[in-house]
Amino acid sequence: MQEMFTREVPFHSSPNPMSVMVKISQGVPDRPSVESMCSRMTDKWWDLCLSCWNRDPFLRPSMVDIFDRVR
Repeated sequence: MQEMFTREVPFHSSPNPMSVMVKISQGVPDRPSVESMCSRMTDKWWDLCLSCWNRDPFLRPSMVDIFDRVR
């Protein structure tokens, strides 16, 4: 989802797979800047991203929940 808003591949600034793994282990990424998203990502979209990144898979929304929130 973040890629749709920023139009950049995930972890585009990471030079190698190991640095990606380190970033993932550090937790949720910082919210992209308004400029990089051209103001497309609202607070509601960011909240949805955060819920999908929950470390506990049982606390992540189902696809039905995501669909309902997007609709």
